[in-house]
Amino acid sequence: MLAARIPARCPLNASGKLGICWSLVVLLASGAGAETRIYGAAASNYVFRGFSWSDDRASASAGIDWQHGSGIYAGGNVTSVKQGVEFDTYAGYTQRFGLFAVDFGGSTYDYSDDDYINGKFRELYVGGQAGPVGFSFYRGQSPFGFRYWYGEANAGLPVGPVTVELHYGLSDYGNDRSDDEYVGFAARWHGLDWRVRVTHHEGDEDPKFVAAISRSWTVGR
Repeated sequence: MLAARIPARCPLNASGKLGICWSLVVLLASGAGAETRIYGAAASNYVFRGFSWSDDRASASAGIDWQHGSGIYAGGNVTSVKQGVEFDTYAGYTQRFGLFAVDFGGSTYDYSDDDYINGKFRELYVGGQAGPVGFSFYRGQSPFGFRYWYGEANAGLPVGPVTVELHYGLSDYGNDRSDDEYVGFAARWHGLDWRVRVTHHEGDEDPKFVAAISRSWTVGR
């Protein structure tokens, strides 16, 4: 859901966002009409936009989200990657109109190990949702000096106690254009959120299988 989104770089999800300090998020959490959520997650692989950022190994993440009743939101998370950790911060605005929703904002992705990636990815994004289907478009600046874009379509289809998750993405890094997709299943059981996915990126011979578990807590409203 755009109105209650999981951060883009959490190992469980797909979705993105203007850098802002976590401490500001915590201070704002006490504001009237606002809600704060903290979460932790573990996954067998950290796959984002078709690529494994954990070198096909297990990954863990933790984060905080803040959302005001007006639609303004912000947050950040930290995720283990191949070398060190990735720090993500984001802020934006989302609003729902019946079956439809809009969402826009910005994000940054930074890394603790300069030998892995020296610098930040910065993105602006805009998205919309109609019923269970959402579309988002991202325009980014890489730490390597070039600009890129990424577009995606996502759908969540409830089937009894399970939600079927479908994704298609298309990226353009200048001379390199490729697509990625996944199909997965999500369910809530014993207070935990469980996900399994089969992901594939154009050019890969074999798909990647990802299993993940997460737990979230609402700490302010």
